[in-house]
Amino acid sequence: MSSGASVRLHVYDLSGGMAMAMSQSFIGKRIDGIWHTGIVVYGNEYYYGGGLQVAPAGVTPYGNPVKVEELGRTSKSKAEFEAFLAQLAPSFTPASYHLLDNNCNHFTDAASRWLTGNPIPAYVRELPSEFLSTPLGQMMRPVIDSMMGGMGGALGESVNSVSSAVPVASATADSASSSESSIAPTPRYRLASDTSFVTFASFNAGGVTKHIRSQLEKDQHAALAEMVAATCGSVDALCEWIADLKADPEAAGSAQLAGSAFDALLNLALMGLEGKDAFAVLDVLRIAVLRPRLAQHLLADKDDARLASLWALAQPDSAVRHVRIMVFRLVANVLSMPRAGAYLRATNERATALVSLLLAHTTDEVEAAVRTPAIAAVHNLAMIADTAELSDTYLQLVAGLTERLLHIDLALVTDLLDLYRLAKALAHLVVEAPHGTTLVQQLGLPASPWLAAAQNPPGAPPPPGSPAALISELARELAAILA
Repeated sequence: MSSGASVRLHVYDLSGGMAMAMSQSFIGKRIDGIWHTGIVVYGNEYYYGGGLQVAPAGVTPYGNPVKVEELGRTSKSKAEFEAFLAQLAPSFTPASYHLLDNNCNHFTDAASRWLTGNPIPAYVRELPSEFLSTPLGQMMRPVIDSMMGGMGGALGESVNSVSSAVPVASATADSASSSESSIAPTPRYRLASDTSFVTFASFNAGGVTKHIRSQLEKDQHAALAEMVAATCGSVDALCEWIADLKADPEAAGSAQLAGSAFDALLNLALMGLEGKDAFAVLDVLRIAVLRPRLAQHLLADKDDARLASLWALAQPDSAVRHVRIMVFRLVANVLSMPRAGAYLRATNERATALVSLLLAHTTDEVEAAVRTPAIAAVHNLAMIADTAELSDTYLQLVAGLTERLLHIDLALVTDLLDLYRLAKALAHLVVEAPHGTTLVQQLGLPASPWLAAAQNPPGAPPPPGSPAALISELARELAAILA
């Protein structure tokens, strides 16, 4: 009879299936997934993301694993393993992360070998080698090494190799609006350098308050009503706070009640109401995060996984349509707030999981009501992406946006504002980080029919400031950047 604790590997696909679908056209070789892994032992899941981290098994920001691999059993105690992790930690810090040479899979491989004597599966370990064996991988390796500062070779313990601003054109009251940043654009590329955000600020306080109250009055939600009362004082106090909540980001109010009400709503969304019943709660959270105090409340703790859990509600296999719409609007609003960039950069896998989710909802196959807020969120994410280094998130955004634009047929575009935001996101990423230019060029965007057609549209010139005029100007900027 086997003794010792079982050791398993949770395998997540950070691309959300996009790698399998798109890798052949991107790099000339099929890759089944962009793998993130965690070691599961002693009831916990250990993983590398912004340093070595631990969570109850299966309760991480990455959702459900796509595979669970049995690695064996270990005779080592939990205390011995934690002592080993303490020794390993200096090799797996946020600063020592390397896209190819020191990532989450290097950590799980080292942990598995120590616990069981067995490596993690080859298909995970060899993913970087698969990428580097392609022409694009060979071309990008020097760029990646340069941007990462050669950190892979400086590790203490080796691990066997595995991997004046131009606002966006305004829309109707029910769609997105833009807010300008204080960073002035460069004279040459005024649109590509524009860092204004897209936000969703319209709010029917009366309607959502009525819906939330009606849900909490139901017998099956009595425990939720008790939770709200314990957090806010009463259900009435929560509803009154919601009724007074305005779209004004500077709205005042009791800091204590605001924090309590916000936490109660988060609990309702994450642990209580489901499906269409969660829609109204997410609608309030969407508006609440536009208040700096509440955005800071959500984003201040970089280890707080509640935001990542919120956007996981939009996973295609589980989310109803209205929930997906509201989650993407909420994410777009959150990404416009000051601490969002630091929150995402705290955990590399957290950011790449969000990019995969958003990009998967920008295609023509997704209905417009869902696609538009997803595109707005991608746009805002591009505005805050760290362009100083060649991170997973940067590469993923540039490659995903390029692939999306490569398949645009300008004659079939029904929402020019969506197209403008996609193109602006890519142009901003490239103009702010020229090392991305080579990748976009290799993927073929400079020769795409869309880019040529957008620069000189047929017929009379579109009205200045219209989405069509902005697209035309932005296409000319993008062509110049990539020349």
